[in-house]
Amino acid sequence: VTGALNLKTQVSDIIPISDEVALVLSSDSFEIEKLEEIKNWEKFGVFEEVEDVGQHFITTRWVCTIRDNIRKARLVARGFEDENVDTLVKDSPTCSREAFRIMLCVYASREDWECGVLDIKTAFLQGFPLNRTVYLKPPCGFSGSNKLWKLLKPVYGLKDAPRRWYDRVKFELLSLGCRVNPQDSCVFCFLKDDICLGVLSVHVDDFWWAGTTVFKNSVIDGLMKRFVVKSESQLPFRYLGLNLTTDDRKYCFIDQTDYLNKLSEVTIDKSRKKSEPVSEKERTAARGVVGQLLWLGVQTMPLVCFEASSFGSLLPQFTVENVHALNKVVRRTKMFGEAVICLPKLGNDPESWLILVFCDASLNNFADGGTQAGYLVFFCHRFTGKSAVLTWRSHKLRRIVKSTLDAETLAAVTAADSAIYSQKLISDIFQYEFPIVLLTDSRSLFSAIYSTSLISDRRLRIDLGYMRELVSTKLVKEVLWIPAKFQLADSLTKHDRKHPERVQRIVSEGFFPEEYISLLKSVNFP
Repeated sequence: VTGALNLKTQVSDIIPISDEVALVLSSDSFEIEKLEEIKNWEKFGVFEEVEDVGQHFITTRWVCTIRDNIRKARLVARGFEDENVDTLVKDSPTCSREAFRIMLCVYASREDWECGVLDIKTAFLQGFPLNRTVYLKPPCGFSGSNKLWKLLKPVYGLKDAPRRWYDRVKFELLSLGCRVNPQDSCVFCFLKDDICLGVLSVHVDDFWWAGTTVFKNSVIDGLMKRFVVKSESQLPFRYLGLNLTTDDRKYCFIDQTDYLNKLSEVTIDKSRKKSEPVSEKERTAARGVVGQLLWLGVQTMPLVCFEASSFGSLLPQFTVENVHALNKVVRRTKMFGEAVICLPKLGNDPESWLILVFCDASLNNFADGGTQAGYLVFFCHRFTGKSAVLTWRSHKLRRIVKSTLDAETLAAVTAADSAIYSQKLISDIFQYEFPIVLLTDSRSLFSAIYSTSLISDRRLRIDLGYMRELVSTKLVKEVLWIPAKFQLADSLTKHDRKHPERVQRIVSEGFFPEEYISLLKSVNFP
């Protein structure tokens, strides 16, 4: 990085944000990049120069970065100085992880589909015009004295800029014939005669799409005419920090192996007492490692979710013993050698597809009496065992529970809600409602759901009544009991795990082992 800098910029002025990006504090050497940024503002008609007659204005700052040896300067408004900051509509959606995985499943299951990514250039400058009056103080050297810039378009830093950009994207996609998925505002479907010909997800300025030639010609080409596109890529490519690839079978893979390889242990003297508190420097290093584990845990490696969340809660009181335990988790995680999710082609018979949910809870496994719960949701083929993991979660129950039945019921409620959300996302794309089957290793929960007997715990009656209603209305087609040895969600609820590699193997290979296939075949699904 330093070799690409002008001599005016010292090494001490560089803050590494990641292995790919560095923030340059001293931006004196970025005159060319600054000029390019101002040219972009002029190109998109972002402002008009007016006299300063005492209007309230917002100041700006330059943010200069180096990424992959590419230097960039961005002019950013200090949006917190906006006098209307408390009343602005600031929210702007991004595509959820499960929605993105679902769309990859759709792509893998369609023979005639292709996919790609569009990266929009200076996206916020291409948003809808501002519907309010905002003045900026021009950056030094780019305007005369006693001048202000009246903004006509949203710019980076304004609190409502992300929403103005999303509204423009939504407007253009709707005008091109797409419709918004009711469950996720950043998922758009293109249908003709109730047949989905393409899907598109929006994550700020990155558009991932998959569809037929008709969809590409109608929607993607239309977007490229309406927006200035910086780059267009097709598989394989890197998207939101994830490597996306496919193979000859058209199975899709989400790969974080390069990120896993960068995971390293916290350096600590092994001769120190286990009960000794760590230094602030060591705590900061531990926090970074926990953050890395959490990122792997939510993207590609469900097996580390429980440990990562547990260590996160311990950080304020971290000891040498905790560091040793954390390093052990790092070593065990790196032993897998890869961090991959496989999303296979399920087949051409959607009547054999279903949404399979594993849920579990570990009663009072926290010092404060709290209980950990977890679930995994798969989109799978009931006969071949092909499976695509859609979502998973390891979480502490929202209240203290009194019994195993209480814990298992709350875990089932959360898992069922997540599965129903995934079902609705999928149904809107496939125009077909796939059944949900929930698997529990709790006989008491299984019996209580199909019983009409009252539970003595009145609080538990509410949650159990909700589960009974889901089953009776067929939102959840069936709840099945399975032996504990088949419960995949067990690895999301406790430290002591007999087969931690089993979950990771299933999500990375895209297949259930034979014993699970036999289990599915033996059940009379509705």
